[in-house]
Amino acid sequence: PSDAYSHTPTQSGVQQPGMTGQVKEDILIRWNELGIIIREGSIQFQPKTLKRTEFLSTQESFSFTSIEGRKETILVEKDQLAFTYCQVPIIYRIAESNGVTIHQNNDVMVEQESNELSSTQSQSIFSRSADIKRIEVNITKDQLI
Repeated sequence: PSDAYSHTPTQSGVQQPGMTGQVKEDILIRWNELGIIIREGSIQFQPKTLKRTEFLSTQESFSFTSIEGRKETILVEKDQLAFTYCQVPIIYRIAESNGVTIHQNNDVMVEQESNELSSTQSQSIFSRSADIKRIEVNITKDQLI
């Protein structure tokens, strides 16, 4: 293209381009650091390069925009790390054993020993159905660097 902004239509002025390759690469690398793996339609939490120093040393508030578009805040405790995936808050917590606690919007909690979601649970997240309110993932110390 003759314009440095490759997303600029000929009938309008210069516009901001889409994500650059570097931004996309940074996002993909971060998901890898957090251990987010999609295998056969299921989300797995397998951090291998996550640093212990990324976990909180004191309790803090975590603000995010919910699937419904509302600003929400949750408390994240010491030895926890929070982020969102498809607008669902994921909280990693340092624990003695692996496991996942899924907080559903109907106030039901589902606990499982595996750090892998079922394809149904994963599809609920991918489709942003709002069936899952929050996920807490236990990470053992030996998974951290």
